[in-house]
Amino acid sequence: MSKRVFPVTVLLVLLAGCWFERAERSTPAPEEYLTALEAYEQIRPAMLAWHEDAVVISVSSVHSERAEWRVRADGRAVWWSFMVYSPSASRETDISFREGKIRVGIPAIAGGEVPVYGAKEGLPLDSMIDSDEAVKIALQNGARGVLYSIGIDRYDSKTGRYIPPSWGLTYGHSHDWSQQQRVIIDAVTGEVLRNDFAGP
Repeated sequence: MSKRVFPVTVLLVLLAGCWFERAERSTPAPEEYLTALEAYEQIRPAMLAWHEDAVVISVSSVHSERAEWRVRADGRAVWWSFMVYSPSASRETDISFREGKIRVGIPAIAGGEVPVYGAKEGLPLDSMIDSDEAVKIALQNGARGVLYSIGIDRYDSKTGRYIPPSWGLTYGHSHDWSQQQRVIIDAVTGEVLRNDFAGP
């Protein structure tokens, strides 16, 4: 082997190793997939640092073209978005948990927060069932297919009525609403309030 070939071979091996390491890091580690309430515990210090009286008013998995960023079939996700509200400041912002990192602020809005006119109700996080439990209830009630998203609903568009804070699970095609089916589960009692998989 010539003296020139050896250094080139070593360089190619090193570059391949760097590429492989980057490829591995582009896929979230299993421990980065959390339930909604596990993710809440991670973002809670940042929320209270934003405003001491801040409360979570909404939580959802993210809608993404990348499957690894969406909620998994077991109700765990690598990316959760929390809308939080401060009664004293009358402002709200978004706090996201994404692949172990926390970001405070609404993207594309100057200052990252918006004023709120009128009080908003915080979620009963201490008494809520978690996202993985909601999935189990949905499956026990006939849900099937691809779980595309999960988040808190306060309004059921099908019945046109306001509901208590509830887990809304969307199964089916990511963009075609006609192929989507929903299960809505009261986030405290676990009662199924809507089930598109149920027979007529």
